[in-house]
Amino acid sequence: MKLKLNDVLEALEGASDDTGYVLDMQTGEIHVFFDDDFDDFDDPEEAQEEIEEGSDRYLALPDSFDINEYEMMEHFLWTITDEEARHTLDVAMRGKGAFRRFRAKLHALGLEEDWYDYRSKQYERIARDWCEVNHIEIEE
Repeated sequence: MKLKLNDVLEALEGASDDTGYVLDMQTGEIHVFFDDDFDDFDDPEEAQEEIEEGSDRYLALPDSFDINEYEMMEHFLWTITDEEARHTLDVAMRGKGAFRRFRAKLHALGLEEDWYDYRSKQYERIARDWCEVNHIEIEE
């Protein structure tokens, strides 16, 4: 099977606590589902049943737990050579509201572009690894 890298990346970036993506191994389509909403499928009831039973037809793409963007932020800190900036971001990441504070500090420090470049590379690595493990050829 062959998938476009951008389609896989779009699914990874769209994953959240209540949104998942699966690859239909018969059609090669990537489908989205929201909690118990399977409207993206031709036969939503059948698809829900097969996904929940773990059939071979649907292969789950990495979800937000697999991706772990918080860990990605922690690893990003070690790419920053300015110790004061690294410390500022480290402190911002602690406690409730960490993602919002992290983004605000990135902006204040002028590191937004560096973060988004790093994040994009990590998502691409995750996508390529997932494809490799599942014997899926990537179409650039």
